[in-house]
Amino acid sequence: MTKKLILTILVVLVSMAASADSDNEWRISPVLGYQQYDSDSNDLDSTGLWGLGLGYRYKESWGTELIYLQGSTEASIDGVSDDADVKNILLEYKYFGLPSNRWTSPHVTFGLARSSYSQAEDDSTAGVVGSGFEFELSDHWFSRVDLRWLRDLNNDRNEALLTFSLSYKVGRAMPKMLALPPNDADKDGVDDNADKCPNTPLGAAVDEYGCEFDSDRDGVVDSKDKCPNTPIGARVYADGCPAKLSRRETISLNVVFDTGSSQLASDFMPELAKVAQFMREYLSVNGVITGHTDSRGSAEYNRGLSQRRAETVRTILLNEFSIDPGRLNAIGYGEDRPIASNETYEGRQKNRRVEAVFEAQITE
Repeated sequence: MTKKLILTILVVLVSMAASADSDNEWRISPVLGYQQYDSDSNDLDSTGLWGLGLGYRYKESWGTELIYLQGSTEASIDGVSDDADVKNILLEYKYFGLPSNRWTSPHVTFGLARSSYSQAEDDSTAGVVGSGFEFELSDHWFSRVDLRWLRDLNNDRNEALLTFSLSYKVGRAMPKMLALPPNDADKDGVDDNADKCPNTPLGAAVDEYGCEFDSDRDGVVDSKDKCPNTPIGARVYADGCPAKLSRRETISLNVVFDTGSSQLASDFMPELAKVAQFMREYLSVNGVITGHTDSRGSAEYNRGLSQRRAETVRTILLNEFSIDPGRLNAIGYGEDRPIASNETYEGRQKNRRVEAVFEAQITE
């Protein structure tokens, strides 16, 4: 390999890095290496190398790199040992799609290597496969270690190449530090004379008036808003999350029976259906069904009759509407709790009843 070719490659490396677009990920890397030659070949001793690499990540999981390495070793030709210069150019593709974390990224490598030796008449070409790890030191600095296996395509010689590189990502401007105004007590970049929101937390993003942003306009600044993007006008708590409104829902059951009977007329089934629907909708609701009678008959008889009436309604809700038995109790109070006079027909009819009130506390 001539000096002219080496110089041309170096010029290409420098010019490509200098023209790197700000949106691209170019890496320029000083490289140190160690090359181990085939033990069956006694014409070259293993040696250290140094050089320069230029890499480009053109997809999230793929990249390519051009590396130039040189060094010196001892060559033995026809039994005569002499110093030999070694020059390598590697063109590699790298796959970074392996499992990784924030700081470490494993990769595999494949490509071609072109090598020349000052004591050899012809250059040699080798296929390259390998693997390595890249370590992120900062937003722009990376270190990498690679181990490659080189298979000379001109003969049966194998070589191993271990390299260490320190890479700098070019083409993306480093963030500029903005000078703070002379009078800025909370260090938000807004002069105290124009700061309408003094004492903002250090590092918080602020507008031109020194106030933190409130993107969803709910009255809670973004840094304290645990529920961003709430609808405009919605009531929120101090953490920016929608306020939960509490309301009470109730439904009443009131059915009546014929004199001396615990059989419920079919006319009242729609009334029970409404209660069942309420209990299915609000699963936390339990209830007590109470049975009552008018004053005719003995107190003992009326207590038994009122209990049977309450049990009738409970049984219908369990069997016909599949309500959980644990959610309903039935109690008979006999004639002890009238709601109307037992001296009139209409009053006694109102007292022969089963009733219940179901209440649900709803938070939304």
